[in-house]
Amino acid sequence: LVEANQDLGQGAQEDAAAVEYLKLAPETADAFRLRAQRYTANGQLREAAEEYRQGISRYPTVDVLHYQLARVHERLGQAREAEAVYRGLIGVAEKEKREGTAVLARTQLAQFFGRRGSHPEAEKLFHELAERKDASLLSVENWGHSL
Repeated sequence: LVEANQDLGQGAQEDAAAVEYLKLAPETADAFRLRAQRYTANGQLREAAEEYRQGISRYPTVDVLHYQLARVHERLGQAREAEAVYRGLIGVAEKEKREGTAVLARTQLAQFFGRRGSHPEAEKLFHELAERKDASLLSVENWGHSL
């Protein structure tokens, strides 16, 4: 309900649904995400980062928490921290044998390098992804669009 109201641009209903959800389930991965998104929307990026970190410590395999934390670090100008978050997710995914997540995290890391203008690093990752036996046209398209 929170996300539906968000998509519809109904801020008051979104807030009411979020408050109710957080009362019912304050320690779920979604609760950490919702609180962090609220901080981000209010420009409180350091608080958002802390909320994401707490969520990741409780739910290390929830990908969206990692991706959003990395983006908050980017917005704060903390490139090393953002890269570390992406690499941390790759490590978790590989440990858990979640190959699809590891591939997506590598793609996100490559795109991050592209956004930073670190094209050699991005190209290296995209080249590795494109050479995988399960590579698809999407791998090559991501590479082309990011550089």
